[in-house]
Amino acid sequence: MVRGPSARLADPMARPLAALERFFERLVERPIGRLFRAPLEPVQVERRLGLAMDEGRRTVAGRTLAPDRYRVQLHAHDLASLLRADARLEARLAEALLARARARSYALLDRPRVTLHANAAVPRGDVAVTATIVDRPAAGPDAPSGGEGLPLEATAVFPVPVPTLPRAVLVMGAPGRPERRTPIESTPIRIGRATDNDVVLPDERVSRHHGLLLLRQGALVYRDLGSANGTFLGAARVSEVALGSGDVLRLGETTLRVEVA
Repeated sequence: MVRGPSARLADPMARPLAALERFFERLVERPIGRLFRAPLEPVQVERRLGLAMDEGRRTVAGRTLAPDRYRVQLHAHDLASLLRADARLEARLAEALLARARARSYALLDRPRVTLHANAAVPRGDVAVTATIVDRPAAGPDAPSGGEGLPLEATAVFPVPVPTLPRAVLVMGAPGRPERRTPIESTPIRIGRATDNDVVLPDERVSRHHGLLLLRQGALVYRDLGSANGTFLGAARVSEVALGSGDVLRLGETTLRVEVA
């Protein structure tokens, strides 16, 4: 049952994260690094950068736009060790991000740039990444193309319109029930088992008020409202995540798939 939104909920700041992957990285990598003083490897930095790219993506005008500026903060010892081994590490990490964007058909406003910084607050063996989207894309012959089939112009690389709701459809599936398709025409959309939600899911493993779909800076964002059984994107439990076409959320025994026209 789908109803038009009847109330606006508060919009507290919540950092989107891939909870499961972060948990295991911290559980395994940090203790090993501290016990055996294993040096931080470039592949570990690259993996964190890739995760930041995926977390920071958003849907704009039917395209998936990814961050292109990455500020990496490391312990000074780790930073010095990495740069001694490879003075061009920043450039190599940026190239890896460009390849990742092309492989996933992400659009970019500008060629990815990575900067490495020392920060005493970051423990040895850990990596802190801040990913943002450039305000003014660089012009010139080296301006990159985006994902497959998405050439980006040199002067107006990827014009970002005033945020509007993507033309999207929410496809709901559950064992033993036919799929339901609901156009997403306005937000916020409240999702849960209780009948006062905009999307009511008859699933005992779904909380009464489980999650929320909303629009933020042109991106369709899902936020978990502290549900008992959580919300999962793939194997990762998520608290808040920007959604792209084809993404599948799991709430209890119910799946929610986003299709963007």
